[in-house]
Amino acid sequence: MGSGAGTFSAAFVSRAPRLTAVLLDLPAPLAVARGLLQRHPHRRRLAFKEANYIADGFGEEEYDLILISNVTRVEDEKTNRLLVRKAHRALKPGGRLVIHDYVLEPDRTAPKFAALMSLHVLLFTGKGRAYTAAEYAGWMRKEGFGRISRIPICRGSLHPSLAVVGRKD
Repeated sequence: MGSGAGTFSAAFVSRAPRLTAVLLDLPAPLAVARGLLQRHPHRRRLAFKEANYIADGFGEEEYDLILISNVTRVEDEKTNRLLVRKAHRALKPGGRLVIHDYVLEPDRTAPKFAALMSLHVLLFTGKGRAYTAAEYAGWMRKEGFGRISRIPICRGSLHPSLAVVGRKD
């Protein structure tokens, strides 16, 4: 969801032989993804779906996993809660939602890069910001996700991020 250039989807299908991926995004980013991935060795397992993640639905009980990566920081809390609700509806029972982004500590001042990104995005979009893992977990719980966990990405780097994972119960 909000697939951009399709980097994650391409990596996932390369590592998992039976996996298929649907890249959902607006027409312009999908055109870039199609161009970049046209010669990918596993291109047959990549599908492209043009949609506006705010205005359009994701379907009902269609997916085992939905990845929302580097999207939440450009949206306000109301929109992000809507995305979590849509993801819950689109996941099969037992499916997982993964939200990946720069995540702030509870005091909202660290990690430094996430705090600076939060300020930058707020100034750029007028609505977005970085969120805490507790905020993501709260949105997930409210929509019926359980078994919520956190997976650090690039811990110790200048640009650490976090994946918050919830299971549709």
